Amino acid sequence: MSSMCKQLLLDIEKKRKEMMKAAKERGFLSEITIKHSQELDNLLNKYQQK
Repeated sequence: MSSMCKQLLLDIEKKRKEMMKAAKERGFLSEITIKHSQELDNLLNKYQQK
């Protein structure tokens, strides 16, 4: 696995944790939770294209 893929996996995990924290603190429909979810989607799409 390339270092770029490894970094992408680390970024995905970090964003997932940020999203879950926001969801617990502010709810699943809060603006910040949705923002993190969209960013996570983008990261996952990048990973799938590799």
